[in-house]
Amino acid sequence: MYDAGDHMKFGFPLAFTATMFSWAILEYGDRMDAVKQLHYALDSLKWITDNLVNAHPFPEVLYIQLDHNCWERPEDKKLRTPLSRGSWLCEGMGEGCCTQPYPCICKEVVSGFEPMTNKPEDMKEKRPLTQVNSSFPGTEVAAETAAALASASLVFNEIDFAYSRILLQHAQQPFIFADTYRVSYSTWLYHATKDPSYLNCVTEQNEKAFGNLEILSWDDKHAATQVLLSRVNFFGASNIPDAENLDLQMYRETAEILMCMLLPDSPTATTNRTESGLIWVVPWNSLQLSVASVFLAVLYRDYMLTSQTEILYCSGKLYKPVDLRKFSISQADYVLGENPMKMSYLVGYGTQYPKYLHHRGSSIAVNATTGCKDGFKWFESPHPNPNVAFGALVGGPFFNETYNDFRNNSMQSEPTTYNGTSWLLSYLAWLLVPP
Repeated sequence: MYDAGDHMKFGFPLAFTATMFSWAILEYGDRMDAVKQLHYALDSLKWITDNLVNAHPFPEVLYIQLDHNCWERPEDKKLRTPLSRGSWLCEGMGEGCCTQPYPCICKEVVSGFEPMTNKPEDMKEKRPLTQVNSSFPGTEVAAETAAALASASLVFNEIDFAYSRILLQHAQQPFIFADTYRVSYSTWLYHATKDPSYLNCVTEQNEKAFGNLEILSWDDKHAATQVLLSRVNFFGASNIPDAENLDLQMYRETAEILMCMLLPDSPTATTNRTESGLIWVVPWNSLQLSVASVFLAVLYRDYMLTSQTEILYCSGKLYKPVDLRKFSISQADYVLGENPMKMSYLVGYGTQYPKYLHHRGSSIAVNATTGCKDGFKWFESPHPNPNVAFGALVGGPFFNETYNDFRNNSMQSEPTTYNGTSWLLSYLAWLLVPP
């Protein structure tokens, strides 16, 4: 599972992708099943969680990054031959898998490199790995991995209980890395274990640690934490003391502030939006934050409906759940073509969409034979990508609502895993829910 259009594997955004996948499946799995998409969602999630488990060979070791230096199709790279999900045998590695009590990591990977071969045997480069451990801790990435595996354990709890327990075990162990700075990541461990101590570390130990509400990204989960904790307050939990319930009310109120910021005609509406109304915060991969706001608005709207909460107060002005739906639809319509460029930023949707994606698999012809470096002739090609990456969501427009469709414009033209996950799943969810 690569990070984006290149061959990087970043554990931090990959874990975030899994967390968002899990959250969407937990909330809207029945609707995905209704359109026969749940199986594909579960399969995609399991590819990620297998990868994360595989990258955690020992309790205090987590591999978090795999480098790259080539421009070639991922299907031409025989990195590892799968024996089964969670177990691998390295090609040309002699003894093959490690004999550890965890899903194995190839022997050379443990020493710091992953072998890489082009088709069939031309590519011999080693790919450096980055590791966090007890001597060189990585609080954020370890904690996000814990959150990802904890949320995924809930998804698989009734589908594959044994696998769910494996995920939960691997969630609790990396969490040791982040124990001093638990903050928002412990919220998912509370949901997975119902252990009040995880909730306590949010509502008591770190209750004032949350700040920026306008961003939900792989690098900032503050806004999502407010919404996820508001869920507990909306629907209650029998094992939560009254004092902590009061603290949870604070997070729900903060989530309401976020919703008021998103609504365009609210007295407290954020000014971080384009002239046409798209939520826009940063120039690089701008749509990540736009579509993440859609996901949170859809969730909060459904929490209001399910709990029969009819009114959202925004500095004296009243809104209803349908207003959050209207906001979500406006963002989706923009992404799908109702914008000044008249372009769909979802590749393959309609006739006008990005044709020069910064994406190796999309840019190299199917019948081409490439090595590590000569594949760059496809990167520099003046022709549109020969393969359509259906369903990929590109980085998006600049604040002036322009989009430059160039392959080397990775700021705008590169699709990512964490863009598509929250967008596609939240879109599917509210599309099937009547207004």
